[in-house]
Amino acid sequence: YLQDASLDARSFVSKALNQPKPDRTLKNWALALGGPITIPKLYRGQDRSFFFATFEKTHEENQLSTAFRTLPTTQFQGGDFSRLLDPSYTGDARSGTVLGTDALGRTVRFGQLYDPRTTRVVNGTVVRDPFPGNQVPRELWDAVARNTIDQGLWDAPALDRLLNNQPVLAGCCPIFDQKTFATKIDQVISTRHKASVYVNREWRTRNNSAGGRYGLPPGSPTNLYQLQKTPSWLLRATENWVVSDNVLHRVAVGYNRFGNNNRSVYFNQGWPSRIGLTNMPDTTFPRLTMGGTPILGNMGNFGSNSRGNSDEGSWIVQDDVTVILGRHNIKSGFEGRFYYVDNDLADATANFNFLPAQTALPGFDTSTGHSYASFLLGAVATSDRAVQAVNTKLRERDYSFYVQDDFKASSKLTLNLGLRWQMINGVYETSGFVTNLDLTRPNPAAGNLPGALRFADEEGRKTFIDPYRKQFQPRLGLAYAITPNMALSGGYSVSNRPGTAYTDGEFGGLDSTGYNGNIVVNRATRPTPNAQDPVMYLSDRYPDLVGVLPNRNVSQRNNQGMTITLGNEARREKYHNFNGTLRQSLAWGLSTTLAYIGARGTDLPMSGVDRNINRVPYEALATYGNLLFSPLSSQPQLGIPTPYPGFAGTVQQALRPYPQFLDLTLLNNFRGQTRYDSFQGTLEKRYSTGFAILGAYTWSKTEDLILTQDGSSEEWSKAPFRHVPHFLKLTWVYDLPIGPGKALDVGGVLGQVVGGWTLTGIHNYRAGNTLAVFDSRLSGSGYPIRPNLVAGVDQVIYEGGSTDTVRGTPYLNPAAFALQTISSQGVPTSIGSAPPQLSVRGAALFTEDFGLLKRVTAGGARNVEFRADFINVLNRSGLASPDLDVASANFGRIFGVAQAPRRIQLSLRVTF
Repeated sequence: YLQDASLDARSFVSKALNQPKPDRTLKNWALALGGPITIPKLYRGQDRSFFFATFEKTHEENQLSTAFRTLPTTQFQGGDFSRLLDPSYTGDARSGTVLGTDALGRTVRFGQLYDPRTTRVVNGTVVRDPFPGNQVPRELWDAVARNTIDQGLWDAPALDRLLNNQPVLAGCCPIFDQKTFATKIDQVISTRHKASVYVNREWRTRNNSAGGRYGLPPGSPTNLYQLQKTPSWLLRATENWVVSDNVLHRVAVGYNRFGNNNRSVYFNQGWPSRIGLTNMPDTTFPRLTMGGTPILGNMGNFGSNSRGNSDEGSWIVQDDVTVILGRHNIKSGFEGRFYYVDNDLADATANFNFLPAQTALPGFDTSTGHSYASFLLGAVATSDRAVQAVNTKLRERDYSFYVQDDFKASSKLTLNLGLRWQMINGVYETSGFVTNLDLTRPNPAAGNLPGALRFADEEGRKTFIDPYRKQFQPRLGLAYAITPNMALSGGYSVSNRPGTAYTDGEFGGLDSTGYNGNIVVNRATRPTPNAQDPVMYLSDRYPDLVGVLPNRNVSQRNNQGMTITLGNEARREKYHNFNGTLRQSLAWGLSTTLAYIGARGTDLPMSGVDRNINRVPYEALATYGNLLFSPLSSQPQLGIPTPYPGFAGTVQQALRPYPQFLDLTLLNNFRGQTRYDSFQGTLEKRYSTGFAILGAYTWSKTEDLILTQDGSSEEWSKAPFRHVPHFLKLTWVYDLPIGPGKALDVGGVLGQVVGGWTLTGIHNYRAGNTLAVFDSRLSGSGYPIRPNLVAGVDQVIYEGGSTDTVRGTPYLNPAAFALQTISSQGVPTSIGSAPPQLSVRGAALFTEDFGLLKRVTAGGARNVEFRADFINVLNRSGLASPDLDVASANFGRIFGVAQAPRRIQLSLRVTF
């Protein structure tokens, strides 16, 4: 299989930016061999021993872009932010407008920057001095930030604009290599015993990362590239024993092992020391996060902090017996699954978060300051660093008994009746390196308030998750032949995800505080007089870990957040699946199907914010506003009791149910639900006279249960991306009626040339994605507050056409949405009227793929097959989703495309 940029259409982004086609190539080849195992003069296995082996190699390079991100402009990298005051540059009419005056009577403008080192109180009001001309002088830059500039570690954006100025790469990875070898051996031991062994070995290397990477790897250290190597083994062994004419015994063993070496491309290259950071390991380049609203510097992450390596996998053992008793085909047995994750994490470099607030004027937090200016000054909003002393080895064991009866009740009716009983032991750590928060244990450093740590090995245990023995999974099915040409079928089953050897669920949620350390620098651990003050500067010596590992201090997570378990997380979610299908055979090889397919998910974990049990009361948002971020000691007039002696936190922290902590997130609160309902219809013409076609239409509705804005209950919402109400799909195959023995009978050499051609097609037409608007000005209140709608105003103003990658294509109407009422520091005072997902959707997506195949026979089973596939043959770019941040100057506009340009894939297959 071959794909190359020379065969591709020019991408929409390349045309819009007047750039050449991006490099792209895909090369894939494979070899498959099979047959009896024979050793000349020693062994002939024609009737007993067989093998089948494959080898496949793939190399892919892909620099295609379909979307954009924001990089700091070259002027910003020089400290010049004057264009933030120019609305013709920012695209925001507020830029440079007068917002008021400060306590000294000086004019305050939208986008103005202020020097945090000049913070002082004048007439009871906090003031700062503005930077003249909105320029941050180089002599005031932090030494670490200056080093990153001087060493050329920041890339210049491709476009001269403030936002969306850098095309980012689509797909998983710009460079991908994979080799796979697999073989299976089947052995007839005797007339009653057969065995098989399967081995799969894979090597995969790719440059992946979270979204937002650009250019070729490795890129600069502020880029996001990682190098991931994932070697794997899959082993299977099965033995079948025909005990008697109606009894079959089967034993199967499986082993899976997946390596995951996923580290920054700049792993262990000394970058922290090279840029002047101190008192931290040189593991990776530090992750620098620019937050806030887009116009005030929200640019996401810079630098990869990936430092991981793990081996994860499972052993699976099955033993079952199948018995045929009259009209019953009964299968029963046992299955054991043993999962493992062996982590190997390096000691971490610190993460630094920057916000506009550190260069804003207090009282104008959502309209002044810029995150990158805060970075140049080294003014850190928050920071953290993981101290890795031990690496955990996690295990989980599941045991199941199952029985299934396929019962032919009559010549027309067949029933499928089954039950699976699963017993799940909670995830544990082999050495007991597990920590949990006991919500009832007195915390000595917080005046003995409830909520203190427990350490598993100290209690002679290896986990805080209890076994669960009541995971039942019934399965019911029926098939009924109404007439010889009409059949009715239906089913119901309960399923759950298997225990996973990956980093989600229980495996990723166990805490190891005290065995490993965590240094957190925020206003709770390092109080500041004002909410806008930096908690540290980049060139400061990074704080030491408090205490010595292993540390058994039950109060060491005070003033931090953590994920906690209540002990019941071995219980799995339940997915209830049900369906009913009516099939009708028609004349001329046609058949039609009408079906209802539905699902209900229960006992699911909700999103992180929905599992937080340590939010401030919702009423406090409107009651206290900005005062939530003030030190409690500075607000005695509020009458809020000091939670415990020595408390130095904010008003917000004092109002939390457990004021010695920040957010406390349950590993699973079992309150999540999802539901899916669909009606599906198909019309199929089976292959005959060289033609076959299948058309399928699905109407569906997918919803999730989410937390309401005030946190008082839950509400149903359309599921993001998964709710696609309309989907039409057509697939067809047509053999051209030319060649030997065809309608246009052409023989000889000419027949070999013009005959044997096949056309294929796949057409997909679907509704657009769901859209959820948000307001990036809102501070972290712990509540999913949404913007407001304006009644009577059309929400969509799209008038057709393709994406304008320069100015953005208007799609959502800004006049149909209103900014949330907030305090000057971003605290919302009420809930918004916008639903979780809008009633309008993104643009519909259409694609057509076309294939051309030529087959030449060479006698017997030998043939050569050449194929050309035209993917997205009409070169539809489609519209990406619009900017959904109502606080963004680009709100409602579309800058990206939804689909890659037309690609042509050539392939050759030889069978002999």
